[in-house]
Amino acid sequence: MPRRGSCILGDRERSLGALLRRSDLATQGYLQRSTSRISNLEARIHRASPVVRLTVQLERVRNLGKRLVRQGGLIPGPSERRVEFLARSLDAVSPLRVLGRGYSITTTKGGKPIKEVNQIAVG
Repeated sequence: MPRRGSCILGDRERSLGALLRRSDLATQGYLQRSTSRISNLEARIHRASPVVRLTVQLERVRNLGKRLVRQGGLIPGPSERRVEFLARSLDAVSPLRVLGRGYSITTTKGGKPIKEVNQIAVG
């Protein structure tokens, strides 16, 4: 027996209702994802702003300045600088530094160091 028109219409209404619900859910999901993406992009733009970056760097410099003042006793004075200068001067003439600059200890065939020029022959 053929279906009545009202029965077919009811089926179509249910199908249309299901499609509308699916469409609403898909649209809501798309809007949520888009809103989230826009929020993330806005946050990135804010962080990349020169004003924000300079503000952060200025605060960092201020904090480092405060730390430097607190550590003021550790800044070398004239006597500490003099000791450092003397230590560098002494290090510059140390035998190991001299060798490090390319000098060598020349030895005889027997392995003894040559200490005087007359220990070797020309050529």
